[in-house]
Amino acid sequence: MRGYYGDTQAGSRLRRSRIAKGFVSASAAASAFGWPLATYSAHEAGSRAWSREQLEAYAAAFDVPAEWLGEGRYPPNRATFDRLRVIAEAPVAEIAERLAQLKHGKAHVPQWRRLSAARFAKGFSSAGQAAAFFGWKHSTYGSHENGQNRLTE
Repeated sequence: MRGYYGDTQAGSRLRRSRIAKGFVSASAAASAFGWPLATYSAHEAGSRAWSREQLEAYAAAFDVPAEWLGEGRYPPNRATFDRLRVIAEAPVAEIAERLAQLKHGKAHVPQWRRLSAARFAKGFSSAGQAAAFFGWKHSTYGSHENGQNRLTE
């Protein structure tokens, strides 16, 4: 693999992977994994070169293939491909804002929106995809996610 200096697309994939894994900020991820914040932030920005070891550490931490994280190459495994496609196409600002609101309790976010954000952050592009994965009835889960039915304990 080559170095990823100045590669803003690789930095964007790194940022999206972090957010999809549930880390609201670069600081939260760096702290959780013991990475220097300045280095990690520069990698997300594409302004500092990554080593092979750093790339593999990020891939392992965020549960994505190193080839996709660094070079954008999708794996042949369909389930992994679909999950990565969702991460790559996710509206990052919206997900990050939802996670930040939940983490800091700064705004009330309706239960159905939190459920939708959690599903999306875990890599499921649709309610049907999540329901099928977990073996839930699509109509029941969809009703929870669109706010028609409230969740019970």
